[in-house]
Amino acid sequence: MKNFKSILFAVLLVAFVGNTVKAQEKVKPLKDKAQNQKLEKQMEADVAQDAKMQEMFKKSKAEATTAEERAMIEKKRIAYEQSRVNNGKAYGKNKGELEGKEFGQERAALSKKKLYEAYNETRAAEATIEESSVRIKMARERLEANKSTMTADELAIKEAKISTAEKELKDARQALENQRKLIKEKHESLDSDN
Repeated sequence: MKNFKSILFAVLLVAFVGNTVKAQEKVKPLKDKAQNQKLEKQMEADVAQDAKMQEMFKKSKAEATTAEERAMIEKKRIAYEQSRVNNGKAYGKNKGELEGKEFGQERAALSKKKLYEAYNETRAAEATIEESSVRIKMARERLEANKSTMTADELAIKEAKISTAEKELKDARQALENQRKLIKEKHESLDSDN
């Protein structure tokens, strides 16, 4: 009797597992078919959109009156085609010999290296700006000292040059400050990732 119960239990278990496997096998092709249909619909929509855009480009090119307009339309068509082909940066697609974690660590190291190089560039720019500031200040002092010996035209020309240089220096300082902010944000984001 004990053997009979064990055998009956084993038979029922095998039957249940077999039915479950059969049900999963039946559902899998349906899932694949649904996914394939979704992909096909997406591809058909993309092809339809491409055809519509190509037709629009042809029509616009035919209506264009100058060669310049035709060239602009052709540039837009080429840009559209390139945007359709190149979607994303595909980080991690071409890892070479590296595996997942190693690849991520190498990318992080490369980001830190670029950040360090940008920091060094800002330091060099800062030194150049300070040097330019000193030169402009000295030029202004020379102008003040020689004011009495210059004509009004010479004085106006030199003042205009100095004013232009001061404006460029101000713009360079603003650009340097913006660069520093970007570097600081990038540095903080790299630190928060770790």
